[in-house]
Amino acid sequence: RYFVVELITGTLFVLAGLRSSNPLDLATSLVLISCLIAIFYIDYDHFIIPDELSLTPAAVAVSVDFLKLVYFHAPAAHLLLPWPGKALQVPVPTSLLGLIVGSGALFVVGWMGTRMFHKESMGGGDVKLAGAVGACLGFQWHLLTFFLLSVILGAFVGIILIGLKKKSGKDYI
Repeated sequence: RYFVVELITGTLFVLAGLRSSNPLDLATSLVLISCLIAIFYIDYDHFIIPDELSLTPAAVAVSVDFLKLVYFHAPAAHLLLPWPGKALQVPVPTSLLGLIVGSGALFVVGWMGTRMFHKESMGGGDVKLAGAVGACLGFQWHLLTFFLLSVILGAFVGIILIGLKKKSGKDYI
């Protein structure tokens, strides 16, 4: 298992390095990659996602976006806030919107699942992880990437585990 983890981590680090042109964005990517790999194995073994592993990439992404916004005048999303006489445009880092949209969307999905199935359908760690992914990817890419990847990968792993008789259709996967 350790060899596989090291191989995956090294490969993803190289790919991130080849893709990134900005050291700040590369740092955010490497933190996210490291935490996601650790989260995968911990969640698979123990069905928990430690807060430290989901909140760290979120904090790094939001901090880096604030730095880029303040020091490098990076583009930001603008929130329109009502104000007497006109609306104010407030610049907000896209990572902060991604954090809110990502965690908010998964919170709603989990809440609906709990109401439908009458048992907890999604833990708080999943909601925090969705926020972290949203913060790192930005709100534009979060929903597409996170939900498509989690649904496709989750279904693939679930089918394999059920086919190998390691899980049944009633187990948490």
